[in-house]
Amino acid sequence: MNPVDKKVSTQIIVDRPMVEVCGNDGAVYTTSGRGKKGEVSDVKALAEGGAAKRVSLEIHEPKSIWNE
Repeated sequence: MNPVDKKVSTQIIVDRPMVEVCGNDGAVYTTSGRGKKGEVSDVKALAEGGAAKRVSLEIHEPKSIWNE
């Protein structure tokens, strides 16, 4: 994903069966199945081709849509 004004933004949604990643306000989008089901205990970000600095990180736990 190419930077816009030297920045890259991502939104990541982790659901029970899959992970969705949206980059730079929708310029890049991918989805894939999760290999390991259950709670997410680690979040990692990697950069290729140079150094990167995390400017901000927000984590929100969505509520279930199912009546429990």
